[in-house]
Amino acid sequence: GKLRSIYIPDSVTEISIFAFMKCRELFEVTGGKNLRFVGGGAFFNCSALVNFSIEGPVRIDDYVFTNVRQITFFKYLSAEGKKQAAVEWLLGDRSIYDDREAIANVLTSNRSKALKAIVEKSSCEAFADFVEIMGDKRISLDNIDNALKIASGELFVALFNYKNSKYSKELIELVEKGRIEKAFGLKPYSLSDWKGVFDLVKKDGGYAIKGYKGNDERVVIPQTIAGLNVVRIDNRAFEGNEKLTEVVLPETLLSIGDNAFFGCKALSTINFPEGLQSIGILAFTGCSSLTSVELPDSLTTAGKGCFRGCSSLTTVKLSSNLTAISHRMFASCANLTNVVLPESITKVGSRAFLACRNVTSINIPETVTVIDEYAFCCCSSIVEIELPKKMPVVKYDAFKWTYVRRVRYHGNEEDWERIKNDANFPFNVEKCVVEFVKDE
Repeated sequence: GKLRSIYIPDSVTEISIFAFMKCRELFEVTGGKNLRFVGGGAFFNCSALVNFSIEGPVRIDDYVFTNVRQITFFKYLSAEGKKQAAVEWLLGDRSIYDDREAIANVLTSNRSKALKAIVEKSSCEAFADFVEIMGDKRISLDNIDNALKIASGELFVALFNYKNSKYSKELIELVEKGRIEKAFGLKPYSLSDWKGVFDLVKKDGGYAIKGYKGNDERVVIPQTIAGLNVVRIDNRAFEGNEKLTEVVLPETLLSIGDNAFFGCKALSTINFPEGLQSIGILAFTGCSSLTSVELPDSLTTAGKGCFRGCSSLTTVKLSSNLTAISHRMFASCANLTNVVLPESITKVGSRAFLACRNVTSINIPETVTVIDEYAFCCCSSIVEIELPKKMPVVKYDAFKWTYVRRVRYHGNEEDWERIKNDANFPFNVEKCVVEFVKDE
């Protein structure tokens, strides 16, 4: 209680927690050439302490100087001690350290540590002071976004407003697109950085994504990694990822492998960039939240069952260079309502649209030579079909359990009489209204 001055001898390396707590007449602490650590609360409530002249590079624990009003020791701390002391100053009583300029410099140089402490304490006041201290300097987008994942309430709003006031919309969008650039959007990810996000393998003169190591709902695939284009999503890369809701594919992509997104039940949004040439077998099978698909005209090959069981899929735009609708390509897409086959199609594979119960109309282009078995089986809502002048080969039960009532035929009545009497003609002509379409 009556202790007024302490000299720390060279033999002392540590002051334990609460060692001098409530020594209210203690006004100075000196010496400590070999002092390395001061424990939490060691000078708690030492309200008269004005001089802490320690010679050694000491590390200060939390709350060492709580309720100490006039301490002037900041310059004596080690680098780590200064970081801790600066954060303590930011979150607590501003009178405990008097060297505001030095503290501001430490906080500005250690923005990540300071922001983490602010978020842990959920202090809007500390965040406002931190922003003022930094002046023209900014907290990185990475640190702000990490803080936003944890923060709530008023602090979340303050962080969100800070982000949008300090960074342009364009830069935010760029950084959010897969974190292509770090921090301020100036330094590209290195190969080792990307290997922390994806499993990679070199293929076709570029990189293929073999797997994803994160757990984000939205994943952006970069266009380049370490100077090489990302050209492929490899077999089974995202298979069974039930958390994934959105994927942004790069413009450099050439192929998507077998089972690449098989069973990604929550995946609702994905783009297919111009330049994509092939989609593998079962690539999107069971993506039951996917609602629309727009395939680029660069696509020439789509593997068997690639969109099978996409039960929420309602609209599809096919590539003008796709040559075949593969086996079970859209089978069991129960909510698919309309399909327009491009002039490039030569074959509709077996069970291609099996059990697409909400498709109401279908066109068969002149280029189609074969409609394979069960191709449109159980498409019970098809009531209208558009047929070419020359009928393709229609295999076993290709239109079984469909109920076509209207035919738009690209030929004349003589041609119609000939094809409708063919033993393999798949429709009940007595129940069909026929419209003859004259091609220009």
